[in-house]
Amino acid sequence: MKLHSPQFERALKRARKSAIKRSPELKREARRASRGFRKHYSGSMIGRALFAGLLGFYAWTIVSSRGNAAAGLALVTIGCD
Repeated sequence: MKLHSPQFERALKRARKSAIKRSPELKREARRASRGFRKHYSGSMIGRALFAGLLGFYAWTIVSSRGNAAAGLALVTIGCD
């Protein structure tokens, strides 16, 4: 059983493209929308990943040295706040 129709999707995509080509206002909006998506990514994503990695490393170090998982979980809880 198919949950979608490839023919319908193609026709819908063609109708959307032709509507954008006909309207200058829709062209501007489409350009603005596609440009905004590319701008969304920044260095904060890398910073968050590094922070999470360091926090995990410190938690693992505490758990392995003390043998108590509660101490590592406490560090993660404080760090995520």
